[in-house]
Order: sequence, then C-alpha cells, then structure tokens
Amino acid sequence: MLMDDDSKILEELRERPGTGAKLLVDAYGRRLYAAAMRLCRNESDAEDLVARTLARAIQSIGSFKGESAFFTWLCSILANFFKMDLRRKGANSLGFPDELPEVADERPSPEKNVSRRAATKFLAKACTADGI
Repeated sequence: MLMDDDSKILEELRERPGTGAKLLVDAYGRRLYAAAMRLCRNESDAEDLVARTLARAIQSIGSFKGESAFFTWLCSILANFFKMDLRRKGANSLGFPDELPEVADERPSPEKNVSRRAATKFLAKACTADGI
C-alpha cells in the first residue's frame, strides 16, 4: 500500500531522520493540519496536535508495518492524540459550581392561568350569545 513517495520518506526517516522529517512535513503537514482543524476547530490546538502526531510518527516509524496507507497510519496517531485530549479535558471540563444562579420563573402563576381561562370562556360565551 506504499506509494513511491512514502517509501522514500520511510527510508529517509530510518537512515537520515532530519531529512526524513522534512520530507514527512512537506508531504503530509497540510493534510494533517486540515484533519486536525476539522477535529479541534481551533488553530492552536490543531497545530499542537499535528506537531505531536509528526513527532510520534518519527519516533515510532519502526512500528509502521505497511498494512494500511501511510497517511491512514498518521491519521490514526492524530485521532488517538485527539481522543486522549478529549478524555483529559472531559475529566476536568464538567465542573459544577457550588451554587446555581437564581433564575426568575417567567411563567404565569396558576392563578393567572385560571383567570385567563375564565376570561376566555366568558368572552366566548358573550360573543356566541351576541351572535358575533
């Protein structure tokens, strides 16, 4: 499933990591950033996600077995980092305040509802009796 360019990137990453890293960023940086922006919807978080993804890919290049497309492998790394971030943020993001704010009840009181119904019935009878 490897394309010629991917083979060259892998070879460079294994033999000359600096050159391979540049080839990796040039080949996949924009596509990974676009995927990260769809997930994060925040430039700063997307940039961080891509940087961590590329660093992990370079560090773990030996674990790429070629069973999927190279970009698919990179996206799985990106998605795993994103899920870890969500879990980490999720544990801290749903804190509830000790006291809830007071919110005025704007619904009419039961007495007003009864009065309105009575007035509506009265008007309906009056209009029917007068032939209106």
